[in-house]
Parts: sequence; C-alpha cells; structure tokens
Amino acid sequence: MLVASTLPHLLAIGPIYTVYPGYGILIFTSTTASVLWHAYGEPVGTLLLLDYGLAGIWGAYDLWLGVRKGLLLRFILLNMIVAYVNTKISRGTGYATYHSLWHLLSCAKAIYVSWLISHT
Repeated sequence: MLVASTLPHLLAIGPIYTVYPGYGILIFTSTTASVLWHAYGEPVGTLLLLDYGLAGIWGAYDLWLGVRKGLLLRFILLNMIVAYVNTKISRGTGYATYHSLWHLLSCAKAIYVSWLISHT
C-alpha cells in the first residue's frame, strides 16, 4: 500500500518537465528513493537518508522556484501543511493506511505546485 500510494508523485513531472527538466528529474529520483525505502520495510540507514534527504532537496527546490515565480508564501504554506500532517501520523495501528493517505495529500500538493510553476 505504501509503495503504490507513493507512485502518483510521478504525475507531478508532467506539468513541469518542459519548463524545468531538473525539477522533473528531482521528482523522479525522490519518488524512486521513497518507493525503495517503503519496499524494503523502511529500514534505518542509507535508504532512509536518501528518502528524507531528497524530499528535503525537493522542498528546498519548491521554495527556490516559489521565490522565482512570486509564489513563495503559498509554497511555504503548502509544504508546512504536508509536513505537519506527516508528524501527526503515529507508527501504531493503522500506520500504513494513514501514511498512504498522507502520500496522496503530498501527491496532490506536488501536482499543484508543479502546475503553478509551469503556468506562471
């Protein structure tokens, strides 16, 4: 469930790839790291560092593009909402379901940000 709910992040590549191909590559690489981390049972170590590190770079790239496009405050708010919701998911019963739903929220944010960047 966690792997499948991560994959829709790839849809965020569509609107942005011709405008900022590097952003599309970052989305692909970050999503791949997340899929691998979840597929291998979320181990502590290299995959965790790759997943979280690339997600952090992706967030920073969002903010950089937000500055360039005059959308910084909106992007800060969206990223803060997604990050906050993630902190509220406990590792107990229902973790996979709630984290999968969080993935879908994160995907919606990513697609929206990608669309905004490509249309401003």
